[in-house]
Amino acid sequence: MDATIVQWHGLWIGLEERDEFRPMRDWLSLSAPQLMLHFAPTVANVPDVLATASPPEIIIIGESWPDEFTADDVSKLLTIAPLARTVCITGAWSEAVGRTRSHWPPAWRVPLWDAIPRLERELSALAACRTAASDVAVDFPPATASRQETWQWQQGNASSLPTDSASGLRVDLREIADPAYAAWLTEQLRSAGQTVAPEAADVVLFDVEPWSSTLAVHVRDAIARHPQIIPIALTGWSTPELRRELQSLGIVHLADKLSPHSLIRLIHQILPSRDRF
Repeated sequence: MDATIVQWHGLWIGLEERDEFRPMRDWLSLSAPQLMLHFAPTVANVPDVLATASPPEIIIIGESWPDEFTADDVSKLLTIAPLARTVCITGAWSEAVGRTRSHWPPAWRVPLWDAIPRLERELSALAACRTAASDVAVDFPPATASRQETWQWQQGNASSLPTDSASGLRVDLREIADPAYAAWLTEQLRSAGQTVAPEAADVVLFDVEPWSSTLAVHVRDAIARHPQIIPIALTGWSTPELRRELQSLGIVHLADKLSPHSLIRLIHQILPSRDRF
């Protein structure tokens, strides 16, 4: 595809300047330069923005807190841009809201930790449609999909990752204090083709929840004991503040604590860098 002639029009709704959404903005700038993004802090501002911009092919919503957007906002979006692909990225404070609110279509919502892979798929579908390969878009659930249908689609997406054990990593779980959690992680990792073994490990996992100064000291000392191993933090509460603290200790990789999809995808992102050594 010739990137010089292909251009997509997008709209970001929400407080895009927040640190929480910085990884998505940075990724879009580097990996999707052909996406022309316009910004609107609220749905009420969208008509004014679109008055001087092309209709969006994709709408990205950054939800910073529960009920930042109302049922009326969702209805307005469906009226303003009925054909646009829509992704609602839920921040740490609003990720669980989908279980108790019904105005957002479940198929639109994606947690912060899975936002970049979802945006990759959305943009790939747009590119495929531009080349008349419209069947690619059928892979996505419709806006009317139920929560169960959306979950099944997400699990299908997770299971599409390769499981070739020959290209896997050796994972050290010795820093996981909860034996039940360690056993669950072992099962998930082995099912995905990874090797769980402390000897000559490539990565070591840390459960950093709940975060505290005592845990920070433990993580710092453990990393010092494993200087050649890539550390991965597991948490269900990934905030900018926590990421900064972990980075100060030498941890740049975070995965969702209860999502094997998040951890396995992160491991596959790490694999190419390990192959260079």
